[in-house]
Amino acid sequence: MRVLLIHVLLLLSYNFAFAQTDIIDTVVEESVYTVVERMPQFPGGEAALQKFLSTEMRYPELCKIEGIEGKVYVQFVVRENGKLSDFNVLRSPNPELSKEALRILKKSPDWIPGSQNGINVPVRFNLPIRFILPPSFPEHNNSR
Repeated sequence: MRVLLIHVLLLLSYNFAFAQTDIIDTVVEESVYTVVERMPQFPGGEAALQKFLSTEMRYPELCKIEGIEGKVYVQFVVRENGKLSDFNVLRSPNPELSKEALRILKKSPDWIPGSQNGINVPVRFNLPIRFILPPSFPEHNNSR
């Protein structure tokens, strides 16, 4: 009977140890970095990012009419596979500009992921997106 009880206890402790390891591995995998050796980047670099943003941008009509301009600061995570997730607007002059900034970023192609010690890791990234009305727009002089 004692031998059976010892085997049961050993089996339970063995399973418990694996359960704890699985939890620890999950927590480690979910770590999101803010600074890494090689930061994520848009494919083609900064110039390609600016071209993508300007090509995709559709200035919200309400903001055009009211002459609203400014920067929308967006935070997101560039995953190990380059996909963007966990979008968050940190600051914006207008909710319509926030919506447009998020819409554009959700259409983004996969980025070149960041890496630490040669391994791709998820990295939290902050990006300001600037909304500027064209100088010829009549309400441009009313901008904030």
